[in-house]
Formats: sequence, structure tokens, C-alpha cells
Amino acid sequence: MKIKSIKKEDIIIFLISCGILLFFLYIFAPGILTYDSYNQLHQISSLQFTNWHPFFHTFIEMLLLKIWNNPMIIGIFQILFFSFLWTVICKYNRGKQSTRNFIFQIILTVIICVNPINFLYSITLWKDILFSYSLLLVCFLIQLILENKIKWTTSFAFIIGLSLAFLAKIRSNGIFVVMILLVVLIVYFYKKNKTSYMFIKVPFITIGAILLISSLDVIYHVEDNEKDAIEPKVMQYLSYFLTKDKITSEDMKSISEIADIDELKQEYNATFSDNTYRTIDHEKYQENEWEMIKLCFKYSLKYPDMFIRFAGASTAFIWNPIFPDDGYGLIFSTDISSTNNYDNLKPYHLNSNLYQTINSQINKTLNNSFMKTVLYSPAFYFYLSIIIMLLLFNKFCYRTLLIVLPNLLNILIVAVSNPIHDVRYLYANILIFYFLLVVIWKKMEDKNERKVKKID
Repeated sequence: MKIKSIKKEDIIIFLISCGILLFFLYIFAPGILTYDSYNQLHQISSLQFTNWHPFFHTFIEMLLLKIWNNPMIIGIFQILFFSFLWTVICKYNRGKQSTRNFIFQIILTVIICVNPINFLYSITLWKDILFSYSLLLVCFLIQLILENKIKWTTSFAFIIGLSLAFLAKIRSNGIFVVMILLVVLIVYFYKKNKTSYMFIKVPFITIGAILLISSLDVIYHVEDNEKDAIEPKVMQYLSYFLTKDKITSEDMKSISEIADIDELKQEYNATFSDNTYRTIDHEKYQENEWEMIKLCFKYSLKYPDMFIRFAGASTAFIWNPIFPDDGYGLIFSTDISSTNNYDNLKPYHLNSNLYQTINSQINKTLNNSFMKTVLYSPAFYFYLSIIIMLLLFNKFCYRTLLIVLPNLLNILIVAVSNPIHDVRYLYANILIFYFLLVVIWKKMEDKNERKVKKID
């Protein structure tokens, strides 16, 4: 299967995606920025780096800003990244020239690009955006591996390895996704074709690239300030039992050495662990981490019903397609001046009628429960993806899982480590749904073509 040649259909798909997304970048120029975005821009301007956000992502932003010292360049890069990847996915899954398939891809591309979450995220300066695009890329590469229409050459091994390394280093939980995925790929490559040595090449290239990217932290003297993902979840969980008065006085004494009991009770929120995290003496926690973890297991076994209730409440945005009214988390925001002030940055076209009209319409969707679910809910798109996978493979099998395994691993890791119910952590759910739509459409087209051949 050749995906190197460029045809007019590919150019059309690419231009539609780029054109629409760049239009919205122009409207919302210089892009969408939040506290995290400003934090990284300040690191770059001061050349004082920390790994609170993965430095690899900050490094990419720094390189882009050297090309053009304007946050818009980061949005342009993300738009080009997605548009190119989406064009390649459509090209491969178009197969032989099919007018219906091409029309479907055009319609789907337009729908994707005019969905507010997609065009706003494409211009939002978050590591989560490139991470989600990378998850989509890796799922597509697994499709190529499973369908075996691309030769398993060293060049292909480099594409897989570099893509996995990018995924591993662009967001903190990416390394766990990639390490598990590598084990699965090693087994698969070995069983399918050990003479290609892909089971050696891919992990060698991946790990080598990860180490190379990690060396940037040393070169740029990055301060170790990475947040412990387990600590806030452990203390959030114990705070839950404290609010229910289920902790014994002896165990409460151990917890009080780390944080004020009353503050933990007051700050507890099932959908936001940062409130309790801020009350903790982090050094004391590190000294007593294992003891706190053992307390979590102790009370989980003692009150399994409470464990289930907490697990359900603290992961609601993973499994519940309806956004709860009392939930805490961000879908998106177009207000770029509310969190910080970076060179008095404001939307360039804030007072234009077009900006005001589009911004108003977007905010209306956030106030409508039905629209919020259909347009933005990761859980809603996850359930739709399950339906498509069952249709795609007719029955549930290991191939079904493999093609979306990177995203499933991300969901699992987010479930045990998410600090807040922000949609961005599971944005890949939405992208994977679009990907599966393209795949199943091609499968249906191929099936119809075989039927016609039989009749002939």
C-alpha cells in the first residue's frame, strides 16, 4: 500500500482541515492560553526551566518561538500536525478510488473542524493537545501493523519508535502507556515475523529516542519540580473517609502529621484533588507515603462499598457521558486574560463582531446539557467507539483491543492519577472515534466492492 504519493484528494482534505482551523486561529488569535500555557511561556522567556510540565513540550514551544516570537506559531504547528496526520489517515483508509468514501471523508473533516472542542483545542497551548494527536498517530500505526500492508522495514521501525518516544515524553503519563505498549508490540512482532527483527528494532529505537529526549533536561538544567501523581490521589481518598468519619483515632493521628484533618475534610472534592493537595506537607508525606498507601488499602477492604462510590465519583468524566452540574473541571475557555498577564496579552480581535458572535455561540453550547454531551463528552465518544469496534470486527477479539490499546491505557492511567475532571486529559477519546469512523467506512466500502465482484 503506497501512502507516499500525493493526490488531489489528499490536498483537498489537508486544505479543508488547515483552512478551517487556521480561520479559527485568526479569529481567536493569538490562540487559547491558560495558567499552564503562561507558566511555560514564562519559563521560556526567563530560561529558568522546571519539569512541572514535561520539558520536552516546553522545548518544542521554545524552538517554535525562535521561528516567530508569537504564541500563534504554536497553534499553527498543532494545526499542521493534526491536518497532516488526518490527511494520511484518510488517504490510507480511502484505499482504491471511491467517490463515496472521499465525499464521506470531506464531510467528516468539515464536521471535525467546526466542532468547537476541535478547533479550540488545535489552537490551545497545552501539552495535552500534542499528546492526544500522538495517541491518534500511534493507534493509526497499530492499524498499519495489524493490516500488514506496509513492509516491516527499518524505516517503518524508526517511524514507530520515534512516534512512541514522542508520546512517552510529551506528557508525564505517556511513559507508562508506551512501556506497556512496547511489551505488547514486542510479543506481536516476535510471533508474527521474527525474521524482520521488528521486536528488537522498535524497542531499541524507542528507548534510545526516549533517553536522547531525556538528556535535554540535563543540557538545559531543568529543575526537578514534577508533581507526584499518586500523592494527591492518596490524600484525596483518605480525605473521603475522613468526611465520612470512618478513620480511627490512631490512623487519624498518622494523617495529622501530614496535613490538618479539618482542612482535609473542608477541602475534599471528588472531582478535584488539588484542593487537598495544597494542604499537605509534602516532605512529611514522602516520609510516610507507604503508610498512607497502606491506609488506603486498609479502608478499601474494610468499606468496599465506599471504595466503589469514591471510584465512581472520582472518575465520573471517564464513564459518565453527562457532565454533572456539581462537577469540577474544564472543557475549554476562550478567556485568555483571566489567569495571568503575559505582555498584556489579549485576543487580537476581541472587539470584532465575528469574534463576539462565534464566542457567544460557543458559550451557548457549554450551557446546554445535550450539546455538551454530544460535542464534548469523552465518555459519550468512548461508548460510541465501542459500538463501532464491535461493528468493525463483527465480534470482540484481540485485534479490536490492539487498535485502540494506546487510548485504553491512557484512560486507565488517567483514572488513577487525574487531578481534575478536565476534558483535555481524555480528548483522545474524541479523536479515536473519528479515526474508527474512517476505518469502518472503508471496511464497508470494501465489503460492498467484494459483493459487486461476486455478482459480476
